[in-house]
Amino acid sequence: MLRSTPDILLHHLSRSLNENLCRIPSDKPPAKLSPPN
Repeated sequence: MLRSTPDILLHHLSRSLNENLCRIPSDKPPAKLSPPN
């Protein structure tokens, strides 16, 4: 278990990063989608 812990942590971190990256666009939509004024 201890030997596999680093891999599990890396996997968890990668998942959290992916989720954060997916949430950022929803919170802050890109300028391309925003209507030009």
